[in-house]
Amino acid sequence: GKFIGSYRQQFFYAGAHRGHIVYEYKLRTGAKQRIDQRLSDICLSMSKEDWLSLPPIINNEVRVRMTTAERKIYDKFQRDRVLPLLENKLSSIDDMSSAVLGETAAVLSGKLLQMANGAVYDDDGNVFQLHDRKLDALEEIVESSQGTPLLVFYSYKHDVDRIKAKFPQARELTNSNDIEMWNKGEVPMLLCHPASAGYGLNLQEGSHIMVWFGLPWSLENYQQSIARLHRQGQEHPVICHHIICENTIDDRVLSVLHSKNATQKSLLDALKGYLKDG
Repeated sequence: GKFIGSYRQQFFYAGAHRGHIVYEYKLRTGAKQRIDQRLSDICLSMSKEDWLSLPPIINNEVRVRMTTAERKIYDKFQRDRVLPLLENKLSSIDDMSSAVLGETAAVLSGKLLQMANGAVYDDDGNVFQLHDRKLDALEEIVESSQGTPLLVFYSYKHDVDRIKAKFPQARELTNSNDIEMWNKGEVPMLLCHPASAGYGLNLQEGSHIMVWFGLPWSLENYQQSIARLHRQGQEHPVICHHIICENTIDDRVLSVLHSKNATQKSLLDALKGYLKDG
């Protein structure tokens, strides 16, 4: 149809909602098959795996866990959307004289993702550190990689600052010179934001190991970032480490990415076609 409203009405029903605001739409019975059928004569799906010979990609989850005290702070903020921040450090969770307010779901989500990574911004832009679990996990990955450079994807500026403080050899991707040095093997650890690692960046000559210090909600950013190493010209199996803080929003983001990927793959498989001579 011409409008998204009529499309939703025809193929979906409202799932999670509050009043007139719908947060989730679910497919009606048989709707997926009808959508696939309507697209089948106007769409052709061909993935890079259909015509390129790429090395395998190995996904690995590196799971870390907060201490009881750190977990208490995280759970308190998740429950009350209020996190006390006093004197440049996380303090007693019963003192609310200075706080970060998660006024919307988006703000709350961002704060929880920051806390899962180990630090969080307050409303004035100050950084308060909660834990070093992911930094410790990254250190173990560095040691196990035995000198192979690492492409590390981060989410927040304080991630970069904390990683650089622990790993002085780390370099943030900011210009073409960084890319050139990386592909020459002169950068032991390259820090890159998923939103800036989109189409066109050729980083496959520099390494075959990547690390997700923080995960994005965007499947496109996630897939395109992985494709910086897992692409034509890569000579080694690509290892993709995901550092996940257990029982936090990290688990939810990873689950959403897998779910979106499965849905996308299902649609593309339904529309898959091959061009043959004759």
